[in-house]
Amino acid sequence: MRKVKLTKDIIKKNAVLFGLTKKQLIGMGATVLVALAVVSPAFMFDLNINIFATLSFIILALGVSIFIIRVNGKPLLIMLFEAFVTIEDVRYYSRGGLKDEKKIRENKNRQ
Repeated sequence: MRKVKLTKDIIKKNAVLFGLTKKQLIGMGATVLVALAVVSPAFMFDLNINIFATLSFIILALGVSIFIIRVNGKPLLIMLFEAFVTIEDVRYYSRGGLKDEKKIRENKNRQ
């Protein structure tokens, strides 16, 4: 019979509610308060609710992408920013293979 070692740390120890940490709960609470503050003028001054509801939805989506969704330990928004800003050329010649061969030839010729 095979013995299998299972880890007991399946559930996050620092999770408070629904698997979320305190930092995530506080961040989402602040995001919800900001979204409510954005939509409240529509009710107070009898303005068009569609514009304010759209703005509050965008704020909530940004809050979820910053505080809740994580990819490899980084927030989703930061991960997307890094993915689009730090584009790397992954073709075989971008790793310096051809350039290094030229440098080796030049160094041999100099000696």
